[in-house]
Amino acid sequence: MITEQELDRREIESLVREHQERLQRYLHYMGCPRDDIADLVQETFVRLLRAQRRDVSATATAAWLRVTARNLLVDRNRSVRRRPLFEDLDAADRAFAAYDADDGGEALRDALRKCLAGLRPKARTAVELRHGDNLSRSQVAAKLGTTTSAIKILLERARRKLRECVRRRLSA
Repeated sequence: MITEQELDRREIESLVREHQERLQRYLHYMGCPRDDIADLVQETFVRLLRAQRRDVSATATAAWLRVTARNLLVDRNRSVRRRPLFEDLDAADRAFAAYDADDGGEALRDALRKCLAGLRPKARTAVELRHGDNLSRSQVAAKLGTTTSAIKILLERARRKLRECVRRRLSA
């Protein structure tokens, strides 16, 4: 016989399996430092359990999780005086929902991986340091032995090439 506690544990595990990866991608997309993602995902699920949301659709649960995670990220950014990646969080949230809708963003991530591989090594490294490791432009410049203004130009050009490359790949 399955106890109520066992049923709750199974329900929680199912919710985590269903939503954890997308929630991690969402926080990464919203500019959350990699070191903070696991903590914020965990806190988001804790809040879900405290809210005792039962018998709610997967779509409604995913939306609730994104809003909660976003609010936790905003609070974390405020507490460490970190500037948010996006000025308009609602627009960023809508863009993520569109990106994630059909295939969980797999086509876009695949196109981006291929386009990143096509960048020159210095540009690829600069993009990875800036956006993957969340380093400032001055930190990237120091690591690459160049000036901050040179990194700014390099990143602008790399982003433009990536944007054009991804659009081409997705429209093909």
